[in-house]
Amino acid sequence: MSQSAEISVLHVDDDPDIADLTADMLAEQAGQFTIETAMSASEGLYRLAESDVDCIVSDYQMPGRNGIEFLETVREEYPDIPFILYTGEGSEAVASDAISAGVTDYLQKETGTGQYTVLANRIHNAVEKRRSERAHQRHLEAIKTAHEGISILDEQGYFRYVNEAYADLYRYDPQELVGKHWEVVYPADEVNLAHEEILPTVEETGSWSGITTGLRSDGSTFREDHRVAATDHNELVCTVQDITERKQREQELGRTSTVLRTIIDNLPMGVLVEDADSNVLMANDQLGETLGMSRTGDELIGRDCGTAAHEVKDLFADPERFINDITERLEQREPVQNKELSLADGRILERDYVPYSLPSGEGNLWLYREATERKHREQKLNTRLKAMEASIDGIGLLNSDGEYSYINEAHADIYGYDDPETFIGETWRMCYDDATVAHFEEEIVPKLRETGRWRGEATGTRRDGSTFPQELSLAVTDEDQIICIVRDITERKEHEETLEQLHDATRDLLTATSTEEVATIASETATQVLKHPMNGVHLYDAEADALVPAICSDETRDLLGGPPPTLDLNDSLAGQVYQAGDPQNYPDLQDIEDTIIADTPFRSEYICPLGAHGVFIVSSQTPDAFDATDRALTEVFSANVEAAFDHVEQRQQLERERDRLDKFASIISHDLRNPLSVATGHLELVQMECDCDRLDEIAQAHSRMERLIDEILTLAQEGEVVDTPEAVNLADVVGDCWRSIETGDATFTVETTQTLQADPNRLRQLLKNLLQNAVQHGAEGEVIIGEITEGGFYIADDGPGIPVDERETVFEAGYSNTADGTGFGMNIVQEIVEAHGWDITITESRAGGARIEITTLSEQTSD
Repeated sequence: MSQSAEISVLHVDDDPDIADLTADMLAEQAGQFTIETAMSASEGLYRLAESDVDCIVSDYQMPGRNGIEFLETVREEYPDIPFILYTGEGSEAVASDAISAGVTDYLQKETGTGQYTVLANRIHNAVEKRRSERAHQRHLEAIKTAHEGISILDEQGYFRYVNEAYADLYRYDPQELVGKHWEVVYPADEVNLAHEEILPTVEETGSWSGITTGLRSDGSTFREDHRVAATDHNELVCTVQDITERKQREQELGRTSTVLRTIIDNLPMGVLVEDADSNVLMANDQLGETLGMSRTGDELIGRDCGTAAHEVKDLFADPERFINDITERLEQREPVQNKELSLADGRILERDYVPYSLPSGEGNLWLYREATERKHREQKLNTRLKAMEASIDGIGLLNSDGEYSYINEAHADIYGYDDPETFIGETWRMCYDDATVAHFEEEIVPKLRETGRWRGEATGTRRDGSTFPQELSLAVTDEDQIICIVRDITERKEHEETLEQLHDATRDLLTATSTEEVATIASETATQVLKHPMNGVHLYDAEADALVPAICSDETRDLLGGPPPTLDLNDSLAGQVYQAGDPQNYPDLQDIEDTIIADTPFRSEYICPLGAHGVFIVSSQTPDAFDATDRALTEVFSANVEAAFDHVEQRQQLERERDRLDKFASIISHDLRNPLSVATGHLELVQMECDCDRLDEIAQAHSRMERLIDEILTLAQEGEVVDTPEAVNLADVVGDCWRSIETGDATFTVETTQTLQADPNRLRQLLKNLLQNAVQHGAEGEVIIGEITEGGFYIADDGPGIPVDERETVFEAGYSNTADGTGFGMNIVQEIVEAHGWDITITESRAGGARIEITTLSEQTSD
């Protein structure tokens, strides 16, 4: 007889000697027996009520109630307890009555010790059978409540049991399937699969899992997740799930698991099921692995849960807290999920507690999960969430339906809301007007879905209905959520607008023709663009050796009660800045201990020098009114104002030079051309009267003087800056010029279709000079006009070229390498080039001749 759990035996016999002997012999036969003796049926009933008894052994002939009557009384309260009638009064009548009363076994007393071995075996078998039936019943009760389809097959493959879920899957009543072979619920090909693969695998490994096709009673089929496991009693436990409904059940049931052993063994968590007696009803091997102990689930079954808890408590960082928490859960019997437990080895577990009811009493379900990695991820996530909360950018998270599931404080603030929770459950459309929503849905959302991210600018709508420009960044996560990062760029747009307005003002400054106009533009720009309504420009007056007010804003004039005063160079802050040449900020003029500002109505000033021209002053009645951005913009604008004053000064200088050139041209035109005309006329009269070779030389000299006068006049006029260029087709102009000069046998080729922005007349003069030079110096008279990559054009000939050391001097007035040349042709070309703002260089052509390159940068276009 194998050793098993302890067995408590109640022996009822009115003979004390027999009772003691029987107790001693049973104890000697099997060490697991605990014998309690009663002298009568009444005492036996009392002992049975007070103690947990696994088996009753009773004599038949006793005072009061006999053994049969005792048996009948016991069966009223304890219908399942093993009862062995052990008597010396053996007869068929007694045996028949005992069987009718529900006796478990009947044994007649004999002489000798061998009878006690038989009795011990009968007791052991009866108790083991009862325990097995009770365990089997508990399994069946658990199976009945399971959501999965579960069946039990006997050795021949016939259904011994099916639960409601299993029968429902195949559209049978449970009782219809019991006694039928499993082949009834599978089509022929699946039956072959079972015989060829599934059953051999179960026989070899003890279990099988996979996808099979089930056959319903109506002939329809369905795909099922099928698990088969063998029991110790050569039975098969089959677990089936309809895959088509798995997702729905997973959502509805979550991670609920059944108490079936074959199922919980496959769960990725430790499971312990406690019965009404506080014993381990079921446990899986994962429990030991999760807790870090070597015991298997089978080793825990049947053990007292309290004892087991004390044995493993030292695995936890706080053993006493672990025990106390279990006690509290059992007392309160309230479900608890995700209870965090720290192990002594540093790992983190989560525990779920679920109380449940059995027919025999209240049970408990404990689930233990490894959560170390997830907790670490959550910690990282919390860190990131804190960073998101601290971000000055608005951050939101949208679910797959476009509804907010999270936003930070900055996001709510940007849209004018006090509470971030206002957004939760609402869609992103609450943040935009109808037109913007339509734009998002038609253009941006499709791009986002296609590429996974989008970044750009949009217009948001605040809670109060006002709008603002925003920079928006969107990204789709692996969970089909959308991360939104939004930034209010109102200030940036205002800054960009300010820069654009400053750019426009700078263009106006550079077209100004007088210092008064420059000063006016500077003051108006400071007021309207820089938002500094108190400002003014002081210009240096050499005669007064002081800074004289050129202009001031209306607000400055009103505050001062008139125009600003002249400022001494040494006794004023502006004078000191002018002499030092560096901008200076004065956050609070009252902090400056100086009598020169004692009467000023201003509290802060920012003064920028304008080179040698003067200073630009912005003022405020508020202390520290000019931040870094204000100062930077004012300083940049002041530099442009200074450049404008320089430009005006240069323009005025050029105008003075132009006046002198005009006067010079007038002298050339009238004072030289008129006497030359008189001399030419008299020469023609003399030639009519006399025939002399020297007269021809005089005529040639007169012609050369005529050309000199023309080119000097051209040189005086071509240097003027080209203010209003026109679009000119280069090829057309080249053709016109070629036809207007003496070309002889020379030919030309135009290899460009570009259009230039130029003065048409002066461009023709430039081309005529260059083409004439190319014809005169070319070997075969081939001239090429082409386009250069830097932007511009070139004219190349096949002549001897221009030596490197002469390529600069050819542009000097008077340079010529021919006897009849005036020396002004290339100088005129250079003047026209510079008047357009172009550049001119001389290189060598492919044919070895001269190549004149004129770079116009980006001003030309190609047709």
